Amino acid sequence: MRAAIDHAAHIPEALMGERIYIEVQLEGGLHPVNMFNAIGVGDDEVSVVQSRVVAQRERWTLAVVPSRLETLSRIEVLEYVNVPAPMDKIKVGSVDCEGEITWEAVLHPMRQDNGEMIAVGDQTVDKWFRLVREAQGTGYPEYVRRTGGMTFAPISLSPLNILQVARFNPLRIVQPAPHVSLRGD
Repeated sequence: MRAAIDHAAHIPEALMGERIYIEVQLEGGLHPVNMFNAIGVGDDEVSVVQSRVVAQRERWTLAVVPSRLETLSRIEVLEYVNVPAPMDKIKVGSVDCEGEITWEAVLHPMRQDNGEMIAVGDQTVDKWFRLVREAQGTGYPEYVRRTGGMTFAPISLSPLNILQVARFNPLRIVQPAPHVSLRGD
């Protein structure tokens, strides 16, 4: 677990937002925010932004203020800590590897405030589009939308380069955009 915490603490600046996103699982199904609060880390410094069941155990994705990552090592009941892998963020059916395709990219919420998810800021979205440009893709800032704390930031990029941008830590998922067929009368 120490290696995972160190990995999270050393994510390059270009690949992170205002928070660092990690997955955790605690012994006995304990809730991670309660554990952080017990060691003096406030709700404004760590938030649960996603939960899912893995092998009949609850696993949480946390948004952590980078300066507070080190506190993870003080929680003795951690069973699992990991930085989400790029491959786990890519959802692909069958796509043509020739040329660019349009992708729907979803960025995690930045934090919770009184139970309401708060979306990442413009600085994080700008970093996302910068990374896409560096991967020879195109971002569409005019189509960014924020709903329920999540940020939808569409891009066009070759499937051959998608793994490069999936390293972006705030990225929750990237998948081919649904094809919309327009019918004329």
